[in-house]
Amino acid sequence: MVDKNTLTLNEFFNNCDAWAKRSRLDKESDASSQMGKGAEEFGKLLRHVCYTKDIHQIKDAIGDIAVCLSNASIFKSKVYRALMAEAFEYNTKKNHLAILREMSDIFLDGVVSTSALYKLCVLLKQLCNQFDINHQECFYIAWHDIKDRKLIIRDKVAVKWENMTDAEKIEYEQAH
Repeated sequence: MVDKNTLTLNEFFNNCDAWAKRSRLDKESDASSQMGKGAEEFGKLLRHVCYTKDIHQIKDAIGDIAVCLSNASIFKSKVYRALMAEAFEYNTKKNHLAILREMSDIFLDGVVSTSALYKLCVLLKQLCNQFDINHQECFYIAWHDIKDRKLIIRDKVAVKWENMTDAEKIEYEQAH
């Protein structure tokens, strides 16, 4: 029986790719900007792992980081996607504080490399393992949060409807 509240990695990639194209992220952003957004989402993950312990919010943050990594991989070779898929096969557990420390180092480094994307995916999967979370559920949650989102690209980063200026909202409505 297929769990309706999960997405496989391929479904997730396909959905994220279509969303990136529809929202013009694939044309108006870049890998570094997407990694920057991933770092922002990492801050939310830290807050929920270390302070709130809210499992739903942890799943949401993991999924949001995965969206950013998927978006970053659009600007790289297809090798990235294969490595990301391989990384989500890891079934090892590691202390969550050690995982968060390693993730922090990668985001602070700011380099969008094959090894950085791969390592972040491995660490996300290890964090899922540590909290007994199905990573495919994280993909589902993130996808359903973004799929109908109205956004524009400003300075290579997606801006949500609620953060748009009035002029940007008018521009969005005219374009769509």
